[in-house]
Amino acid sequence: MEIQPSLSKAVLSLDDDVEVCALLEHLLWPHRVIGVAHAYVALELLAREAFDLFILDVRLPEMDGLELCRWIRREDPNVPIVICSGSASPADRHEAMHAGASACYGKPLEPESLQAGVEQLLCAAEDRNCNAEALVCELLDSSARGIALAAMEGGDAGAASALEHDMYRRFIDAGGTRAHFLRAWPAMLERSVLAAPSVRAMPSALGR
Repeated sequence: MEIQPSLSKAVLSLDDDVEVCALLEHLLWPHRVIGVAHAYVALELLAREAFDLFILDVRLPEMDGLELCRWIRREDPNVPIVICSGSASPADRHEAMHAGASACYGKPLEPESLQAGVEQLLCAAEDRNCNAEALVCELLDSSARGIALAAMEGGDAGAASALEHDMYRRFIDAGGTRAHFLRAWPAMLERSVLAAPSVRAMPSALGR
């Protein structure tokens, strides 16, 4: 079955070979590929932005790709992570999977194989995100409208924060990724609030 390209996603590539980064940027279009040569630069980016997929080289100075993979996996349990190894031997693949990788490819990279593999991982993640989003919307609709309304109106910052953290945990437990939740959460919250009868009766409360 042919894998159709997914909508544009944010991809972080860690590789000290500029030619590899350029290849990935071309190969994975229309996805937005950000290439960095050092893990500490990747960590700085991760403090400001969430990514839909990671492509990490193994052998790098300071923190290598496997160590960064473990760090990412602790923070984002379901995001696809691709490891690129010099040999991709059975031992290398085992080490990569043990670190939390979703897939492992050897170098030199085979463009068509990598492209198809990345799209497959992104499509699978998108399916999980859709299921997780549906679950969170159902939870908001059934039991959290009061808190959601308070969060939307800004009347209870503590309730808003607690609601977001609880829904994020449930979203991740259902297989979703951090990047998708951050993009979808405002719309999920707004849909839930606008669906509440009390809100429909008082549209001015939301400035509509």
